[in-house]
Amino acid sequence: MFMPVVNITNYMTFRKIKEIYQKILTVFSLLIAIIGIGFLLKTIEKEELRENFDIMAFEIFDKKDLETKNYYSIIKSGDVIERGSIEKYNSHKKKIQNEYSRVIKKKGRLERRLEKIKSLGSSNKKRTNKIKKIEYRINDLSVRKDCLNLISRNLKALESSTDIFKLNELPINALSGNLTYDYKNDTVLINYISGQTYSFIHEATHAYQFYAGYIVFVKNTKLPTALDIPDEVWAYRAQYAYDPMGVKRMTSNKKINGIEDIDEDWVLNIKNLKAPKGDPRGKPYQRDYIYKEKKDINTTLGELLERNKDIAYYDKIIKLEDLLSIPSIRKLIANKPIDKSTALSKLRILFPYFDFNNKIKLKHLPNAIIGDSELIIRN
Repeated sequence: MFMPVVNITNYMTFRKIKEIYQKILTVFSLLIAIIGIGFLLKTIEKEELRENFDIMAFEIFDKKDLETKNYYSIIKSGDVIERGSIEKYNSHKKKIQNEYSRVIKKKGRLERRLEKIKSLGSSNKKRTNKIKKIEYRINDLSVRKDCLNLISRNLKALESSTDIFKLNELPINALSGNLTYDYKNDTVLINYISGQTYSFIHEATHAYQFYAGYIVFVKNTKLPTALDIPDEVWAYRAQYAYDPMGVKRMTSNKKINGIEDIDEDWVLNIKNLKAPKGDPRGKPYQRDYIYKEKKDINTTLGELLERNKDIAYYDKIIKLEDLLSIPSIRKLIANKPIDKSTALSKLRILFPYFDFNNKIKLKHLPNAIIGDSELIIRN
């Protein structure tokens, strides 16, 4: 009796399918094992990173961040920020997000109201005036919305910075906040009035300006250098975006009706009526310690000296070694036996016709503290 060929073929086909299936199963098992080992190593690596590094002051992250490379960008050696400050930072951030949502909703309601009024016609003078007022409010809300969005983006930039930022609450009766630098711990201190998100926003805006290179800290000075009136306009507009009434209640030379009314002239004339007798903040004080013209890390020494007349101080602290990154100065001293520790005062004598004041910039000062992303402003 002959065995049908079809049965042998079926049997051979089944064996081949079984062999292929077993190979696939083996490969799949190996892949699972490799992925498992990789995940375990990654977990161990993260735990080691947590043990060997401290979390940067502004590095607020969630579980999603831990699975991305953002986790590694927020690690920096330094003191661990206290949990209370992290919670306060998150609280301010949440309030900003809530205000952003509220502004969008309010803008939508006004737009619907405007559309309804316009549908009635504009022949009535009273109705025409009402339309203008609503359009002004819609425009103000639109600018506030964009500004609140910018505030959140700036905070996000600080969160990815390698600079260390720390929140420091001032007493509730403090006249104002400020931004200072803790040179001992290499930390930027955001000093704001306790519990006041508008104050936090104002000073956090200055923190971003430091990060971006708009302002610089110089050792032996309490306040940031290159802080100018445009920087303050930016900070007060950010403050207004969150709390319009707080800015409107401030005393200056004109009334604030909308965010675009906050300009350089208004900032220059701010005074605090609650300031004690003799306190400079009781009169327009901004003009006394803030540059009127825009300054940043690329501001020249000559421009700084227009306001700070202490030329002897800079001539003493600035050494040739601080200036070697400047091409024109490298060319000036080429093939000349000049010691790198030579002070600027002596360099002026050796090269009397060289314009050091316009070649040396703020970022070249030996005691200047430059923000993490000074590359945002370049020459």
